[in-house]
Amino acid sequence: MGQANSSRKNRVHFFKALLALFWLGMLATPAFADDHGDHDSKKATMVSLKLMVTQLCQKPGSIDPAAAELDKQLRDDFRYKSLQVLQSETFVIPLREVAQLTLPTGKFVRVQPIALNRHGLLMTVEVEGMLQTDLQVKNEHQVVIGAQRYKEGKLVITVQPSFASKD
Repeated sequence: MGQANSSRKNRVHFFKALLALFWLGMLATPAFADDHGDHDSKKATMVSLKLMVTQLCQKPGSIDPAAAELDKQLRDDFRYKSLQVLQSETFVIPLREVAQLTLPTGKFVRVQPIALNRHGLLMTVEVEGMLQTDLQVKNEHQVVIGAQRYKEGKLVITVQPSFASKD
């Protein structure tokens, strides 16, 4: 019973830390405010969205070189012994189109870029059954948008937009 309680506490701490990391990323990005960016969206309508699905695991293993940037973001806040990229896909789509990726769990993640402005890209993100939110993300900034249990570890989903600079 003591070990089950400890395991439950570790899971609670993991999700609290992930939520804190998510909010930290949100606070570090300027608010969208009332500038909806529609006047800027005509200049550059195509955006690139890199969606990456990675598995964190307590079992000994390696850190996937393709997840090196994510490892730098997470290593001080989360305990894991291996980090493996399970899926990575880059979508080049116009504003208001939807990029969708089916996760190894069978659920989906959808990302819809809405508008570009001086603060970055406003996008809607949905992880089926877990999260639905809007994010304002700077160019080339990788954002952790969710995690869920998968096999003997956790899935971590990241989105990294890339677009022509407004300056």
